[in-house]
Amino acid sequence: MPVEQRRVVTVLFADVSGFTAMSEALDPEDVRQIMNDCFGLLSKEVYAQGGMIDKYIGDNVMALFGVPEAHEDDPARALRAALAMQGALAKFSERLKRDRGFSVAMRIGLNTGMVVAGEVGSSEKSAFTVMGDTVNLASRIEHHCRPGEVWVSRPTALAVWGRFELLRQEPIAVKGKKLPQVFFQAVRELTGTVDGPLTGRSSELSRLKAVLQEARAGQMRVVTVSGEAGAGKTRLLRELLKDAGCDTLRSAALPRDASLYGLFAPLASALGFELPAAGQPKGDFFLGVERALRARAQAAPLLLVLEDCHFADAGSWDLLAFLLGALSGLPLMIVCLYRPEAETSLPWSTVPGRQAIDLRPLGPQDRLTLIEALLGPNELPAHLKSGLAESSGGNAFFLTELVRNLLESDADSALPTPASVQGAVLARVDRLPAEVKLALQVASVLGLEFSAYLLERAEPSLAPSGELLAQLVERHYLEPREEGHYAFAHAIMQDVCYGSILKERRAHYHRLVSRLWENCTDDDCRGHQLMRAADHAYWAREGARAVDLNWRAALVAEMNFSGDKSVLFLQRVMELSSWEAPPAKGRVLLKLGDVYNWVFEPDRSLACYLEALDLLQDEPAQVVELYRKIATVYNIRGEPRRAEEMFVKAAEALGGKPVTRHSLALYYEVATAFFRSGRDEDAKAWILRIMEQYKKEGRRLPVPEDADIYRLMPAFSDLVKPP
Repeated sequence: MPVEQRRVVTVLFADVSGFTAMSEALDPEDVRQIMNDCFGLLSKEVYAQGGMIDKYIGDNVMALFGVPEAHEDDPARALRAALAMQGALAKFSERLKRDRGFSVAMRIGLNTGMVVAGEVGSSEKSAFTVMGDTVNLASRIEHHCRPGEVWVSRPTALAVWGRFELLRQEPIAVKGKKLPQVFFQAVRELTGTVDGPLTGRSSELSRLKAVLQEARAGQMRVVTVSGEAGAGKTRLLRELLKDAGCDTLRSAALPRDASLYGLFAPLASALGFELPAAGQPKGDFFLGVERALRARAQAAPLLLVLEDCHFADAGSWDLLAFLLGALSGLPLMIVCLYRPEAETSLPWSTVPGRQAIDLRPLGPQDRLTLIEALLGPNELPAHLKSGLAESSGGNAFFLTELVRNLLESDADSALPTPASVQGAVLARVDRLPAEVKLALQVASVLGLEFSAYLLERAEPSLAPSGELLAQLVERHYLEPREEGHYAFAHAIMQDVCYGSILKERRAHYHRLVSRLWENCTDDDCRGHQLMRAADHAYWAREGARAVDLNWRAALVAEMNFSGDKSVLFLQRVMELSSWEAPPAKGRVLLKLGDVYNWVFEPDRSLACYLEALDLLQDEPAQVVELYRKIATVYNIRGEPRRAEEMFVKAAEALGGKPVTRHSLALYYEVATAFFRSGRDEDAKAWILRIMEQYKKEGRRLPVPEDADIYRLMPAFSDLVKPP
């Protein structure tokens, strides 16, 4: 992984108590040996679940899950490791009590969230670690936890919900947090699962059941099931196992497992064999595994499941190829699960008679069906359902976690991507070659859709990018569009890749891309280019430049009748400006009020106008205009009396200014407001003011001064209109 990255990880803090008493009574060498033995047991459980030990701090252990490589289920792995650590320490404490007269206990706290991962230290000495509030809170949880227990944060609890028994604790005031925090005690891992309905996989399940029937009849069969993380490989397998009616063995390869035959390692105890050491002959070992599997299959039809085959070492593949030849004719079905990006690197050509099942993304209707099933009696607005379906990209796990996160949070709008989903995406991304991964990350800065041309100019080291992008298309990260253009397979992929880049690096790319868009010379889409330049300048937080570009983009959007975009750009101007000169803020608010009025949001328009009025008191012309605009909004809101009041203030604000068509029109607007409310005398009084202005100019009056209001109003209507 790069030197520094933003990552979603699960942090485990464990504090072992009891060593202080030993230090006072035992020789230092004895204490060191006991501590090493203890930490060795704890570390074993961490590494068994694919985690890493970050550091030992006195009696404390800090472990990480999600770096340097992410898995689809890092929070569950971390919690599984924590419970196993408590079990291992309990046995260790019993032996220690028996042999030395001392006992130890441990508190464990877990938290899941965003961190910065990388080297920390000086040029003389540094070490890989993670930093951020996620780490701090994990330490706080451990501090509040009781000896012998495992506590987790709410984000971790949400990520493992339904897979572990969790007991909610009373809210606790935590240092550094404004509000009391809710934690959960993890009791045990549940043997059952809380599955949603199997949606859109009926044909694949039928194929698996048919093959299983053939295997039960004595014809060995091999099926491979490929799909991206979260596509539903494991879920499909669980459905098959519900009524398989046969003996089942499951094994899985672990990432970074350097041992030979790592794919079969978890089967060693169940089948009674030991893995050979490096350099030892493999013949006897292969025969031993073959005899063990043969005995199981002869006793009863056997279903052998090999998961995460993309992590398997070369020795595992050699063993599998041997077994396929040696076990033919037995009631045995072997199911291999793997990710599609590994398709070309796996030796499937050595697997005779393989039947392949590729789990493609769920279609639009299946996505909505799954959402409805997950919601149960709960309701969501149609637009939110559609947004969830679209952002998931048809990934069943993503969609399930998004809906569950929404329900658990009791929210009525989309929430940040859950940690469980981020982990699943990062688990895929981490497997990419460094250059391909960089291309994906830079592309995430460009947007949901992007061009190869822009990618190569944002990061010249990627040019030419054709082969890299082709790999990402082949691995289902991207989808091709028109020539030279691509789109992320789903919004979550872009979101997680973008979130993994350090803020400083993101800002660097945004600055580059903003200038590339601004300097484009294609006149046919000049407005579009300006708006994209404004987008990237805003995300780069480029200060005055971002303010200028977003102001110009707002005007372009308004001219193009895109009110919503104009509002967005103006809101950014409000956010980014320092407002050393208050009138400048007033003028932006005036424009924002105009756009809100245009898109039929009178309440927001009124709020902008009123705030602008306070800031522009030293600009008489703007004050008059604002009173008029405020009056217009009051009319739209059905408040004629307040509209009359504003029109009068506008007219009075003119004072003794020279007569203009604008001022005459204002007097007429005041008269019209009174006339519409049935106040004919007040309306006539303002019409007479207009006539007085006309006489001062020596102009002929269109009707006599003693005419009634019903003749005066239409007579002046045309006179005040622009020529």
